[in-house]
Amino acid sequence: MHKSDIYTALFGKFILSMSLIVLLISSLMVTSTLSAAALEPDPLQPKMIALTNEARSIALKLQCPVCDGQSIVESQAAVSVQMKQKVQELVNQGKSEQEILDFFEERYGMMVLREPPYSGFGLGAWLIPPIVISSIVIWFSFMLRRKNQQYKDQQ
Repeated sequence: MHKSDIYTALFGKFILSMSLIVLLISSLMVTSTLSAAALEPDPLQPKMIALTNEARSIALKLQCPVCDGQSIVESQAAVSVQMKQKVQELVNQGKSEQEILDFFEERYGMMVLREPPYSGFGLGAWLIPPIVISSIVIWFSFMLRRKNQQYKDQQ
């Protein structure tokens, strides 16, 4: 090996190690910044509110539009907090549960409901799983009887 090859290899290792150090330091800085931001309260986000039992039971039937599978009671997203406040406001106005659910379905679509409705397209969500499971059980029992008959015929 020539001296220039050795210097080139050492220089390459030096550059690689410096790159890794810079990457490590920058990732630590980003992590600490995000941690600090997570600890600070968001001045724009409304405070948590206490829901009455009626408002809580209705809010449990509504899904957070920006969260995966959380009700608005479980979620702390800003939109969920606003939705909880609106539920409580509508309950205080004397609106019925169905009126409140219709109000949110109008604004956010059917996906805001945690349970699909028992009519229209939502009816398929209730009927298709039992039909499929029943069909599989019937098919499996038919195949089992057929194999059992073939076994008896062979003997």
